[in-house]
Amino acid sequence: MQKFVVGFCFSKDHSHVAIMQKNRPDYQAGLHNGLGGKVEQDEKPRHAMRREFEEETGVYIYDWKHVGVKTDDESFYIDVYYARTDQVFECQTVEDELVIVARIDEIDNYEFFDDAKQIILNLDKTYS
Repeated sequence: MQKFVVGFCFSKDHSHVAIMQKNRPDYQAGLHNGLGGKVEQDEKPRHAMRREFEEETGVYIYDWKHVGVKTDDESFYIDVYYARTDQVFECQTVEDELVIVARIDEIDNYEFFDDAKQIILNLDKTYS
């Protein structure tokens, strides 16, 4: 089973969140999601979250909190993480997928993959 991580980094005042406009895989192209990716062999998920976020945004965030798991019990397992820091405003597009620091009050302007929007809104309510 392939393991993945996805993270949602909010500003300290919860007014903004970092999201990514996906180019791949094809079924996510054009949609928005959190940032993350595959957990490498012998890598701990929290370390993968730190590495993936830095690779995709140029910003290293140490303090990721594990908030849940998504799985279909057969083909994928996703650890979901949350961070709260004003370093979110330093995020940039580093690779070929657009990184956006979106205002929470404008989140309805983005089309999300799966339940990413609901996760963002739930995290915003839970941790703000």
